[in-house]
Amino acid sequence: MPPPYWTLGNTPFEREDAYRALLEQALTSAQVHAIEHALRGGWALGPPSFQQQVGGAADRPAAPRPRGRPRRAERPAAKPA
Repeated sequence: MPPPYWTLGNTPFEREDAYRALLEQALTSAQVHAIEHALRGGWALGPPSFQQQVGGAADRPAAPRPRGRPRRAERPAAKPA
């Protein structure tokens, strides 16, 4: 189990009650929007490090790429003759 789980309480009953209280809290509109955006696009929801880990394991991008084509690399300036 992840460490935050164990901080919910010392006994299984305390952890269950604390987890239930967490679930009863309403999500903010920003959280709902982030979840819906990830679901619609099939993207991983989490910090960039998690998205990179998921993308590497899935062999596909785990987050939307920037729109448009990549910028062209600058060409070196021509030397005067």
